[in-house]
Amino acid sequence: MGKMKLNPTVDGLTGKLGNMVHRQLWGKHVVSRLPDFSDRVLTPKQVAQNNKYKGAGQIWRGLAAEVKAAYNAWGKRLNKPPYALFNKNCACPPTVEDVDVSKYAGQAGQPIRIRAVDLFEVASVEIRVREAGGNVVEKGAAVRSENDPKEWVYQTTATVKNPVGASVEAVATNWPGNQGNRIQLV
Repeated sequence: MGKMKLNPTVDGLTGKLGNMVHRQLWGKHVVSRLPDFSDRVLTPKQVAQNNKYKGAGQIWRGLAAEVKAAYNAWGKRLNKPPYALFNKNCACPPTVEDVDVSKYAGQAGQPIRIRAVDLFEVASVEIRVREAGGNVVEKGAAVRSENDPKEWVYQTTATVKNPVGASVEAVATNWPGNQGNRIQLV
C-alpha cells in the first residue's frame, strides 16, 4: 500500500470528490474508489440489519448533547468514530452482574445494591420487588453510586408482608435503549 504525506488542506477532506471517497479511519486519511452498488440485491437479513442501523441513527439524533459528548470523548480515546461506537453499543445489551439483597429483609427503607455494566455506560436501572405470587409490591429507579459508576442503589419504600419467596428484579438500560435484567430471590 502506498503512503504519502498530504497537504493539510487535502488531509481535511471527507466525503465524495469526483469518483473518489475521502474519509478518516482510525486517525488516518483513506482514499478509495466510489463503490458501485448498481447490481446489488440485498437479502432479507441485510435489509433487517440496515433497518436496525436506521433505527440506531434515529436514537443517535435524539440523544442529549452531554451523552453525545461522552461518546465523542470515548471515540477520541479509542481513535474511532463516536457513531460507530454507538452502533456497536446498540448491538450489545447491558448486563446486570449482581443484585445484592443481603441487607434487604422485606422492610421499607432497606438498600438493594445492583452491579450493572455496559460496553459504554448504563443509563438507568429500575427495580421491581415482587411477592411470592408474582404481585409487584413496589418498583422504582435506582440511583448510581457516587463511588462506583457500575454500582446502583435502591432504597425500598414498601414492606413485603411475607418476604419468603419474594424476588427482586433489576432491569438495566443503556443509552441505545437495550435492556438486560437479573432476578434475585430474597
